[in-house]
Amino acid sequence: MAISNPENFGAYIPSTYAWDVEQLQSLNIQPPGFKELLIRLYQNVNQVTLGVNNRVSGYLYNQEFVSGKQFFPDPTLNSQTPQSAQPRQIYTLVISTGQLPNAGVKNIPHGLTPNSSWQTVGIDGGASDTTGFNYIKLPYPSATGAPIEVSINATNVVITTTSNRSNFNFSYIIWEYFKF
Repeated sequence: MAISNPENFGAYIPSTYAWDVEQLQSLNIQPPGFKELLIRLYQNVNQVTLGVNNRVSGYLYNQEFVSGKQFFPDPTLNSQTPQSAQPRQIYTLVISTGQLPNAGVKNIPHGLTPNSSWQTVGIDGGASDTTGFNYIKLPYPSATGAPIEVSINATNVVITTTSNRSNFNFSYIIWEYFKF
């Protein structure tokens, strides 16, 4: 899958082949076991590269970022379709949403241009009241009937409160999605 901005990979290691095994075989290296050592070394480096790249990144950035998570392959693709079934990269974006509203709606631009190939995997976040030392998860399913709803549309993160939540002066939303 083509990544829109290959710089946003975190600790991603390119898995292109650094050594050509056939070239190593053609070299006249003595002793003969040294060629085998180089080939095994190459294979081990490649396995380490694949292992490092198949991890979840601990980075949370305020720009589109490949998280290292992979969603299962598109079930509509198989050996009969032009495209093969490959795991789909999960992208992550952290949006600073600031102070929560007083019983109202707040729209915060996310800066992306989604299209019909995008699918959301998760919307999560948190809010902090740094004066009263209270912290809540977003969205917030309140037992007292005052929930906080979080949704995302083509241009904004939308936060809707049904009571005064303005004491929560810092909030962030983490949006996870994939593109196919």
